[in-house]
Amino acid sequence: MLLLTVLSAAVGALALGGASWKWQLPARKSAAIILLSTVAAISAIQAWPFLARQWTHLFMVLVIQGSTFAAVILWLFYRDPNRRPPDEPGIVVSPADGTVIYVRRLEAGEPLKSAKNGAEMVLDELRGTGIEDQPLWQIGIAMVFTDVHVNRSPIPGTVKLLHHRPGAFLSLRKKEALAANERQTLVIGDGSVKVALVQIASRLVRQIVSYVAFGEAVAIGQRIGMIRFGSQVDLFVPVSVAPRLNVVVGQRTRAGETIVCRTQQRG
Repeated sequence: MLLLTVLSAAVGALALGGASWKWQLPARKSAAIILLSTVAAISAIQAWPFLARQWTHLFMVLVIQGSTFAAVILWLFYRDPNRRPPDEPGIVVSPADGTVIYVRRLEAGEPLKSAKNGAEMVLDELRGTGIEDQPLWQIGIAMVFTDVHVNRSPIPGTVKLLHHRPGAFLSLRKKEALAANERQTLVIGDGSVKVALVQIASRLVRQIVSYVAFGEAVAIGQRIGMIRFGSQVDLFVPVSVAPRLNVVVGQRTRAGETIVCRTQQRG
């Protein structure tokens, strides 16, 4: 029975590997979760052989592997660990856990857009905020299911814009998704520095939850909201206050801790 169980577990591991690739999960982390799920399935069948008597080995192994895999992914997703921003004045920290997918320098007056997989959406809600009237850095951060999905304020300041746009919850892999998916846009400023960030929802999303309100004062690294399931966050920082960035494409970031840039207002 052990051999049959192992063969069934191998089939399940391949299926979970395919799902991990489709969902773009980190290779090492997904491999560890698949291994844990496989060991759990084999151990359960060996400990309670009656599970395999009532059903086929393949079915029961897949059920146990899939359940374990999903439970670990959900635990990783719903984590909300405490974060301590660096004790340094004049910094801008990452608003999200994830991977930097692009870094752009935008000229004053250039239309502000978010983009992924060749699709773009114009961020009309930022018009009139003053953000678009100056050269900007734009940093796109993509999140996957295994990332913490609680977003944090990049700087201390006041919420000067909080704009929520309901959407159709399409996959961000579809080109029409960025124009239709739910998003929330915030502008946070402290008088000398003002930044904007856009939270973009993906498929399987139920909602973007906001933890702050318009006019509310926030601290650097404070929780400002959560996007449920796959998503992306774009951060806009004026070039005038941050001549260069501390992040590059492909870099992993931690919300509230990774320094995106250091501003010239460091008093």
